[in-house]
Amino acid sequence: MTAGPSGSAGSLAKNAVSQIGGRLLLSLGRLGAALMIVRLLGPERFGEYALVLNFVVLFEWLADFGQTDIAVRDICQAPGRAGVTLGALGWLKAGHGLLLCLLLPAVLAAMAYPAPIVRAGAVGGLSVLFYAGVQVFRTRFKVAMRMERDVGAEVGSLVVMLPLTWWACRAGAGVDVLVGCYAASRLGFFGLMLALAQGPRAVPGRRASRADVLALLREAAPLGVAGLLVTSYDSLATVMLSKLAGLHEVAQYAAATRFVFPVIIIVQSLSSAFYPPLSAQWRASPAGFAALQQAALDVSVLVGGGLFCGVFGGAGFLMGIMGPEIGQAAPVLRLMAVVVLARAVTTAMSPLIVVAGRQGTALWLTAASIVLQTGALLLLVPPYGITGAVVGYLAIELLLGVVPVSLFGQHVAGVRLRWAVPVRLTGCALAAVASCSALPTHGTLAGGVLSGLLYLALAAGTGTVSVRKAGALVGELAAARRAGAAA
Repeated sequence: MTAGPSGSAGSLAKNAVSQIGGRLLLSLGRLGAALMIVRLLGPERFGEYALVLNFVVLFEWLADFGQTDIAVRDICQAPGRAGVTLGALGWLKAGHGLLLCLLLPAVLAAMAYPAPIVRAGAVGGLSVLFYAGVQVFRTRFKVAMRMERDVGAEVGSLVVMLPLTWWACRAGAGVDVLVGCYAASRLGFFGLMLALAQGPRAVPGRRASRADVLALLREAAPLGVAGLLVTSYDSLATVMLSKLAGLHEVAQYAAATRFVFPVIIIVQSLSSAFYPPLSAQWRASPAGFAALQQAALDVSVLVGGGLFCGVFGGAGFLMGIMGPEIGQAAPVLRLMAVVVLARAVTTAMSPLIVVAGRQGTALWLTAASIVLQTGALLLLVPPYGITGAVVGYLAIELLLGVVPVSLFGQHVAGVRLRWAVPVRLTGCALAAVASCSALPTHGTLAGGVLSGLLYLALAAGTGTVSVRKAGALVGELAAARRAGAAA
């Protein structure tokens, strides 16, 4: 039987720290692979690689399709059916993985990409298959609040990818071989997850009926479609640039995302650490649920603000290490850094919609974002290139992300949060980068570090963050956990 999640402060801290640390290591490893490709094979080859990985990531989401989060929610709310839920999830992942593995190269061929890109897509399809297998083990680790095993296995997969990528770059390999290095790392990821779960028998599973499988598929469908739209939203600029501009612009945009998207993933990791206990306490303890969600929001904005300052203040240095051609796009990275602040809020608030079972309603907002972004890209990319793509992306993120998701999430979950701390933290972050922009260190590594330190100083000096408040937060979480246990 799968144990229920622990909402204790210690458990949440352990999982949050492991997720943040692991995602930082993953980001550094993938940045290292990107540097190898740019420096040894050139920006054009990196543009090809980034384009194919863009599709691979999209298909990896399809391999999940929201079913992992729904399975976690269902197990947390009905632990007695954990085996059936995991069994149904296993059947869905096997089917999805095989189907998507074959579909990826077919989609690239249908979009009239060159033969090397299509071949790389066929290789990338294998990574989608392995990633689908990871999801069953990921679900079990989330429910047990052992997410450090998940991120540890993914970090371990870098041991496979980085040496292979170095060899491929030294050999002057094509994009298909480079994507093969990524696929090999996904195979290593799956193997490590299997080992950490102590073999297939460690996954509790009773035979799931067809009705169980269909029920999980139907329940996760709205979340899956919404997630697919979000992933398409994040990927759309790369695809449109490849068609409307060129691979050089794709390389510059992809280089900027190598710094921004991992930062967003770190914020998402915090939300992931809070999600299982939030699911468990929503009905059992409204007070505990509210305290957990408030903590998730405050911590996400605190971390997101610091990361925003570091990326914005050091944008010139960060893009410069990718080479002079990529370094010319430093202003693009500064614009994209603002997305981090917006995503810190939307990522913290969006789990409320899933926990409350109202994920279907959010589809309309996400669909509207896709439509508007497509129009913005068609309008702005031809005259303004990559800058137009980023401006459109940022505008729609601010317009249709932060406020609608926050209001709707609180409404459907029946919780009212305090926004004073997130607003003050955002103000501290903006004040820090504005102050550091006037200094000679702006754009350098020292400028990024100084921006982050000034942000922390402002947060502490204004009383937004303090040891006393941190202690009070831990006390609230402990009290909420006791209330949930009593309920």
